[in-house]
Amino acid sequence: FPPPRETPRMGYGTLNVNVVEASNLPSKDMLSKNDPYCKLDLQGSTQAFKTKVISGGGKTARWEEQFNFNIIDGNTQFLLSVMDKDKFSSDDTIGSAMVDISNLFQTNGQPVDRWVTLKDKKKQRRRSGAAYLHMEAHALPCCSTSSSSSRRQVHEPSAWRPCQPLRQHRCAA
Repeated sequence: FPPPRETPRMGYGTLNVNVVEASNLPSKDMLSKNDPYCKLDLQGSTQAFKTKVISGGGKTARWEEQFNFNIIDGNTQFLLSVMDKDKFSSDDTIGSAMVDISNLFQTNGQPVDRWVTLKDKKKQRRRSGAAYLHMEAHALPCCSTSSSSSRRQVHEPSAWRPCQPLRQHRCAA
């Protein structure tokens, strides 16, 4: 029998998020259609991204934009906000959701497609549409364990290369 696999834990790695589309977005403009865009903010980090604005998108939008986060222990979720771009006032939040990423590293790099329900900023029980995400997590194994040393190798963020799949990763022994 093969040895039992070690359960992956949150550690160093990359999270690739493709913001595909949004649907059933409530209108935030009285005289025109929504001009939606998305913001992604990794909690416990300064990493944040924004999609392009879909002018006149209305109740639906299609972005198909990919963003890459560097993940360390403690980064377990990101805030997804769908916004309405306004010219003469501050942008309106159409809806938002906290997206849990803690289990994605247990998929061994397999893509996860998910519709995320967006909630109204003021009335959290009210649905404000949904966004479709395609996500992949790639753990960087801190894998240097030998019989002479029980220390695990730690990869510093400066050594990260974005979008590096697990099969291409090589630990410097």
